[in-house]
Amino acid sequence: MTFSRVVFVHGAFEGSWCWERVLPLVEGDVVAVDLPGRLGSAPVAPTLENWADTVESATTGRSLVVAHSLGGISALAAANRAPNRIAGLMFVAGLVPSSGQCYWDLLPKFQNMIRKWMKVGEPVVRITRLAARLRLCNGLPPADRDMILSRLVPEPGLAMGTPVDYELADDLDLTYVHTTRDRMVRPSEQRHYVSVLPERTRRLTLDCGHSAHHSQPVELARIINDLL
Repeated sequence: MTFSRVVFVHGAFEGSWCWERVLPLVEGDVVAVDLPGRLGSAPVAPTLENWADTVESATTGRSLVVAHSLGGISALAAANRAPNRIAGLMFVAGLVPSSGQCYWDLLPKFQNMIRKWMKVGEPVVRITRLAARLRLCNGLPPADRDMILSRLVPEPGLAMGTPVDYELADDLDLTYVHTTRDRMVRPSEQRHYVSVLPERTRRLTLDCGHSAHHSQPVELARIINDLL
């Protein structure tokens, strides 16, 4: 399978900047997007539909979409809308809900209770500095950790509460990259997510925490280049 472009989709609380170490190492045409809801993104409502539109609009020809963490949801939505333009999906510790589920449906019941206070307006979801330090940045040197912590932004609750409906095309190339020391999307959760995907899904591993694009950019780029 050959791809005309690689589109990178960031995860929760980050932006396109998180791929800055990977992009120069990937062969061919590459682009990283900023999903609506953060500085530098398109001035549109931060809905799941607009997240998917952002990903779809960045594709050209038959593209490979590389999605980290929460980015998996918008990648699935985009692939469902544009099967002729998205030829492959690669999830890096990616969230993969079943069709018809939203982000909140993936959480344990006690965590899902926080949805009860998300009733009025369009609240945002934040991660505390301590949680980000321990879960998002585990395994990173202090300089990298501090850089990431200084750039995190809240996520729009509207997009995270919208179910994603999708059906994966039979010829869609699928890869799941497991991060074996992940504290944000734990290995057991990753195994569940990959089980939602078709059996043909390629399964690879990186021995790192959640931020593989920061800690192992060379290894991650090599995986992508092997597909290209």
